[in-house]
Amino acid sequence: MDEIKRSIDICPEPHAFLIVFNPNYFMTEDEEFTIDLLELTFGENLFDHCIVLFTHGDSFRNEKKFRKWVWKSNMLSQLVNRCGGRIARIENDSNGKSDMNSLYGQLEILCESRKKQYLPINSDALHRSLGNKQIQWNSAEERRIILIGKTGNGKSSTGNSLLGRHAFDEEMDLCSITQTCSMRKRFDKKRNMTYIVVDTPGLMDTDVDLITRMLEVQKSVYICPGPHAFLLVFSSKNRMTEDEKYTIDHLRILFGEKMFDHCIIVFTNGSEFKTDEHFKQFWEKSPIISPLAEKCGRRILRIENKDLANIWDDVFVKGVYEQIAKFGQNIYQYKLLKNHTEVLNLHKENYKGDRKIESQLSSLVVELDKKIRDQLIWRAVLVGSTVVVVGLGGAGVASTAAAAALASGAARITAVSAATAGAGVASALIAKFKFW
Repeated sequence: MDEIKRSIDICPEPHAFLIVFNPNYFMTEDEEFTIDLLELTFGENLFDHCIVLFTHGDSFRNEKKFRKWVWKSNMLSQLVNRCGGRIARIENDSNGKSDMNSLYGQLEILCESRKKQYLPINSDALHRSLGNKQIQWNSAEERRIILIGKTGNGKSSTGNSLLGRHAFDEEMDLCSITQTCSMRKRFDKKRNMTYIVVDTPGLMDTDVDLITRMLEVQKSVYICPGPHAFLLVFSSKNRMTEDEKYTIDHLRILFGEKMFDHCIIVFTNGSEFKTDEHFKQFWEKSPIISPLAEKCGRRILRIENKDLANIWDDVFVKGVYEQIAKFGQNIYQYKLLKNHTEVLNLHKENYKGDRKIESQLSSLVVELDKKIRDQLIWRAVLVGSTVVVVGLGGAGVASTAAAAALASGAARITAVSAATAGAGVASALIAKFKFW
């Protein structure tokens, strides 16, 4: 607070304060204290000189949609009211240019109406004006959760259920909701826990290039480092698509093998199943879900996203929280993640081959093996119905591949030759194991 207050020492008697928010990350539980913090730091008359400013203004289709979204938030609408209704949005483009007309207009109105600069009050007067008001800062533990799944499976509604509010609201009409990651928070007083939830773009959506979408989903662990849990969201109502058999492949290439130690499979529309036993019979018979559930330690639940009024007492939501609690302080950490990112970027720039998902995933596996040289063999990767084992050429690779096939339950083995890099250089071996 002292460092923030130094701003008026550096720039005495300012005409305006801009309170800046990013709509893609608005609004956290701590930001409930925005008004209190500003008042405690600068005094009540600060709000006579404030403009609430949003970056990424083009995320909203028009001014009407922007205003509608603003007034849906109790915290934000209260702040805007304290600031005399002064609110603006700007868009900083990739060239560093920005449409500032809306902001300049608000500044002109503010300066013309006030005719005076902000004058700070002394500390004694400030404390008298505030009385005994205190801000209780959140010192709770955190649980960081990343939602992954196809569009339409209910990722956003699951995020809303976990947060107990419309944090990921479809009516916001933010273009970035389907294009970029979004992060929200809530503080659970009962558990003394802050829950951070990241919603990601739809995995395997066909409206965007495969690698572009994979890179965007991978950003989730950069904007929310060290997640405790990945929730893999499926819908009980939607029929499994052909593409979803590549779920394991996508996840391994994006986050590495370690991510499965932190995965929980969640089915929305959970009441479609009469009992837990009925639900278990369903997923155990699924050729897509059953192997995925095994990799995730059989952590699989159903959830019913409904009225949020009493959602925290919902038995399904409690089940998700209980599973997350079992991870404790154990978080996802993977030292080779940047290698995966580099491979994805290089593939995006240089790949000229078949655009089919299986072909691209196979190519990515080979390139990852070239990057990750501290392991003798990179674990078998399922490409649809095929296990791909990539390793260094030489004695032992074939036997390792065979062992991997047997461990995976493969019934038939087909070896495919791989190009060598030249004399004396280890070759990349790809062995494919076909399932019946």
